[in-house]
Amino acid sequence: MSETSTEIIVIDVRSIPKPQRHPIIFDAMEPLRIGESIVVKNDHNPIPLRGQVETIYGEQFSWSYLEQGPEVFRLQFTRRAPAPAGWQRPTSKKSTLPMIEQTPAPAPAPTPTPVSVNLPEVAQAATLSGPQWAHESEDLDMTLLAWEDGKSIEAHLNTEVDVVWVGVAGEGIAIINGVEHALRPGIALLIPKGCERAVQSTSRLSYLSVHQRRRGLFPTLGGQDLRSN
Repeated sequence: MSETSTEIIVIDVRSIPKPQRHPIIFDAMEPLRIGESIVVKNDHNPIPLRGQVETIYGEQFSWSYLEQGPEVFRLQFTRRAPAPAGWQRPTSKKSTLPMIEQTPAPAPAPTPTPVSVNLPEVAQAATLSGPQWAHESEDLDMTLLAWEDGKSIEAHLNTEVDVVWVGVAGEGIAIINGVEHALRPGIALLIPKGCERAVQSTSRLSYLSVHQRRRGLFPTLGGQDLRSN
């Protein structure tokens, strides 16, 4: 944007957004002492800039051309008188924009937070069979399922993901490939994908199902899709 040539500051405004050019030039001019200069380089004749300098600063600066195109214009401003006591540049001529355009820093990634749920409390409050609570993280799906006495999930085949069932409340039987496994609080079952599975509730069974996140199949209850529960 600017360079130093001997003792003269050179401001090349060709790469500066237009709304910022004049305020940047004024910022560089005002600290100059009598006899000091700046040079403004542009690709066109800066006649509007000359007019603004004369209007705003009066007799404080003189100007002269060092180069007059056709491709490059260089206009030198030299301070020839100090600013009057109490003088300030009009507010309308001050920049409210940054002198250098900057790419905003990316927003920081949100801090991961744990998810906590009182599963026995949720299970105790269940009044209908089916999903009672669910949560999806970036990697996992978790669902708490509860079944009334005597209810069951019909045998179905899971070919997509391994699943873990963890007993939360009550008791029931998990039937994996035709083999019965007790399912109650404190019992965890890892069910590999490719297994046929079914569940029978004998005493208000509730269990947590955890697997890799995917849009999975919902179990059925007597042929009814449980997503409506």
